[in-house]
Amino acid sequence: MQSSRQLKIKICGLQREADVEAVNKYRPDWAGFVFAPGRHCVTAEQARRLRASLRKDIPVLGVFVQAPVAFVANLAQEGIIDGIQLHGDEDELYVEELRQQTTVPLWRACRIRPGQTDCRFPAVQKAGHLILDAFSVKSYGGTGRRIDPVLLQQVKVDKPFLLAGGLNADNVEDAVRTVVSLPQLAPYFAGVDVSGGVETEGVKDAQKIKDIIGKVRGMRL
Repeated sequence: MQSSRQLKIKICGLQREADVEAVNKYRPDWAGFVFAPGRHCVTAEQARRLRASLRKDIPVLGVFVQAPVAFVANLAQEGIIDGIQLHGDEDELYVEELRQQTTVPLWRACRIRPGQTDCRFPAVQKAGHLILDAFSVKSYGGTGRRIDPVLLQQVKVDKPFLLAGGLNADNVEDAVRTVVSLPQLAPYFAGVDVSGGVETEGVKDAQKIKDIIGKVRGMRL
């Protein structure tokens, strides 16, 4: 993997001031606040406080699942988030309404499962980046599961994407090698999205954040 293109990394699911301190110190390319139901969910007020402590040069993506458009747009207009990551089943009409209220970067999750490996469907066309994640019937994300390598071979994209799902410092290099070995994915591969893989007993671990960022920074495409 010797080339000039450096992989990027997003640390998602920040909830505590200690999480922000670690991110400020080790400086991933993006941070993520989750507004969707689940153990990483934060309120708008919590996110406002965390954003105030976060370095201004680290952009924040807000993660949403079928959230009211006005709620999403208000967070962007207030500057609490710098981009929007849709992780649910939001359709084209939802995206169009959102685009009418805010022009911040739009990201879209594509949850990979048998029969759903083509990530070029109409509702993602206005997204600048994709997140490839493992599908689960129980959750829209944060499952800690890696995408089935057999299914990954079938995935089709036409936008830059981050790989998500069960990544940590021990397996990220193997996951990267798998993606860059696939000719239909390698040109679009931009980096990785990590959350539970940098946690210990359910909370962000500064050492694990440092370790995975160091490994990702050391890899090239």
